[in-house]
Amino acid sequence: MITNNNAIPAPIYRAVLNTKYSGEGEDCFCSVTGLLKGVKELILEQRHRHEIVEEASDRIWSLMGSAIHSVIEKSQTTDTLAEQRLKAVIDGKTITGGVDLYEYGTVFDFKFTSIWSYIYGSRLAEWTRQLNVYAYLYRKAGYIVNNIKIIAIYRDWQKSKFKFRKT
Repeated sequence: MITNNNAIPAPIYRAVLNTKYSGEGEDCFCSVTGLLKGVKELILEQRHRHEIVEEASDRIWSLMGSAIHSVIEKSQTTDTLAEQRLKAVIDGKTITGGVDLYEYGTVFDFKFTSIWSYIYGSRLAEWTRQLNVYAYLYRKAGYIVNNIKIIAIYRDWQKSKFKFRKT
């Protein structure tokens, strides 16, 4: 359930409600992002999914991430695959993953994130694991994957502070 206790504007709230995650179906064990969670977290989330309550205002950046996916879909050419949903069966379990973009042997993932995730490198290992699983899914589907790339869009980057960047 998604609540609106912080009273975000109705159009934004409706957009949050209508942003559907298509990751898991009846035959799916879990998605790639679920696979990257801790075992206990994944099991608890699966068992209690119907009890989870989220605040709509906490999903604003996720909504912005969905917006960039729509933009990337519009960039699709005959040589690219945008917003492709892939799946593979591993040891009898179906894993699915929604890949942002595949182009010329490269798997791309676009991230709306804080500049601090770059400065401290706090999410890079997780994102790299995610893209490597996406690359695996593409290879299982018969595609050649030579590269993975994370495209980070920093929501709080400031040109005036660029001189303080990580070296």
